[in-house]
Amino acid sequence: MKNILVPTDFSNDAYNALFYITQLLKDTHCTFHILNCYDEKSKVLTKKGGELNEKELPYALRVDSKEGLLKTKHRIVLDTGHEKHSFESISKKGDLIKTVAKLVKDLQIDLVVMGNKGITGAKDIFMGSNTTRVIHSGLACPVLTIPKEIDFKIPKNLALVTDYKNCISAEQMAAIMEITGISGATIRVMHINEKESLDKFETSNMNTLTKYLEKVDHSFHWMPKFSSKTEAIQLFLEELEIDMLVMFHSEHSLMDKIFREPVIKKITFDIELPFLVINLSK
Repeated sequence: MKNILVPTDFSNDAYNALFYITQLLKDTHCTFHILNCYDEKSKVLTKKGGELNEKELPYALRVDSKEGLLKTKHRIVLDTGHEKHSFESISKKGDLIKTVAKLVKDLQIDLVVMGNKGITGAKDIFMGSNTTRVIHSGLACPVLTIPKEIDFKIPKNLALVTDYKNCISAEQMAAIMEITGISGATIRVMHINEKESLDKFETSNMNTLTKYLEKVDHSFHWMPKFSSKTEAIQLFLEELEIDMLVMFHSEHSLMDKIFREPVIKKITFDIELPFLVINLSK
């Protein structure tokens, strides 16, 4: 991973995501592109009081964005000081999702890293709206989301949850393999047992995945079908003491089905783990 894009709204959650990925890649030469997007709805952090008029607002937003990025850059350098890292600040007016998609292409981004909730910090949602929108935007690179205020530790057990309905390429496995190589983690492949056996296509996909994992520690697990897929996954994460959850995302994928589950079923799916999402529709 050479180029990492980290969007920030200057919340503690966003900074924690930046800190986590710098710690994970502390021995890797890479550039972190710290992005702040703003528009007329953004909060003006430096306002002392009173209302800004239409002429003052664009300037104030631009100044706040650049000053916030400068403070973030200084803070992360002081907090980490890893010699192999460099940091670039990007301040953009406009839509976050469109900006992220353009930067991923223009800067050849290898990974997007975001906090799970963001500046609103709502406790009753599965994942922040901006994070969800980025995941669903079909980026040509993986997205890693980091829970609020999680303490960094080297991931030793990665849960790769799959239904074997997609053929995975070596390129799509690259981020998983790199993180495993860095951390020495074991990959625990989890499949929810919704029927007695896999069909030929699913079996072929499982065999392909097995070949990718030949050189790393791994194991395969079959979980019984629960009333909610999120419940099955949550139990698996807890029982195997998982440090990072990994899922593939595409239309009609297992992850897409989870996002569409009723809120009452998702309410227990409180991911207190780094969550790596790999898009298959690029």
